[in-house]
Amino acid sequence: MGTANPHGMGGADPHAGVVPDPHAGHVGAAPAAGAPQGAALVLEGTLEPARTLADKIKPGDVVFLSVKAVDKATKQPTGAALAVDRLEVTSFPMAFSLTTQGAPEGEVAVLARIDRDAEARTREKGDIEGTVIATGAKKGLKLVLDKPVE
Repeated sequence: MGTANPHGMGGADPHAGVVPDPHAGHVGAAPAAGAPQGAALVLEGTLEPARTLADKIKPGDVVFLSVKAVDKATKQPTGAALAVDRLEVTSFPMAFSLTTQGAPEGEVAVLARIDRDAEARTREKGDIEGTVIATGAKKGLKLVLDKPVE
C-alpha cells in the first residue's frame, strides 16, 4: 500500500519533488496581505541610526519596516502597508529589502520603527522612527532612524 497523499486526494502528491521557496513564511519576502496585484516593486537599502540616537539602539531591538503610498497633496505616507518586514538589530548599517506587488504610481515611503515592546500595532514613547521616500524600484536607499517618539 502506498503513502497517503497529505492533501486527501488519490494518486501521487502533486507537490512531490517541488523545491520549497526559501523565502516562504518570511514576512518581507511577499507583499502585505490585501496588497493589490501587479508588477513587483523592489526597494533595497540600509538602515542606520542618527548619530545622536545610536546609543539608544541595542542589538536585539526589533525593527518594523513597511512601505506605503505617499499622498500627492500632503506628501505623507497613507493607506495600508504594501509590504512589511520585521528584523532584529545586529549591527549597523543593516541591509533591508522589501518587495511589493501593485505599487502605486509615484512616490512610496519606506518607514522603519525601533519598537520597544516588539508589538507592530503599538507606537509608544521610546520608539525611534525614520522614513525615506522613493519613486519606483530603488537600490541603495539610506533610511536613517532619526525621530524619537515622544
